[in-house]
Amino acid sequence: GKDLTGLPYTERRDRLEALGLNGDCWQTPAWRQGDGSELLEAARAQALEGVMAKRLDSPYCPGQRTKHWLKIKVKLNQELVIGGWLPGEGRRMSTLGALLVGYYEGKKFRYAGRVGTGFKERDLELLMKELKARARDTSPFDPPPEPPRHAIFVEPELVAEAEFTEWTREGILRHPAYK
Repeated sequence: GKDLTGLPYTERRDRLEALGLNGDCWQTPAWRQGDGSELLEAARAQALEGVMAKRLDSPYCPGQRTKHWLKIKVKLNQELVIGGWLPGEGRRMSTLGALLVGYYEGKKFRYAGRVGTGFKERDLELLMKELKARARDTSPFDPPPEPPRHAIFVEPELVAEAEFTEWTREGILRHPAYK
């Protein structure tokens, strides 16, 4: 019956734990102070999404995103082969919008999705030069995906590193970024 939202996290947490709210269908998850890097590695090893970092002196702000709580996602990295690209839109209209990437499974070149973020200006300039020199008329992917509108395919000779959160069941990168 008391509003605890203005109390620091540590005080709210002490009161929550004192209630003993663990049962068959719910639990109060454990928390740790410090060891953030180790916790992130443990999350990675267990294939979890990530960890939450909270300021210990922070109030609770219902329905708001604040700087007091940070979600730190587990990220995966992989080198992928570039099989095409999409022209940009908006401020990137005259350059690259996204890379179409894939990986080899035996002799088949499988489509892994689009990478459309993480580029620096110098990356865009270099990639455009290299991609234009490798243009081809048909998709190099096997089997060819439904080609995105305005896709420009290239010889699969260039490799890019991507950071992403996971692979989907369909074998597509989720939340990829160019590294």
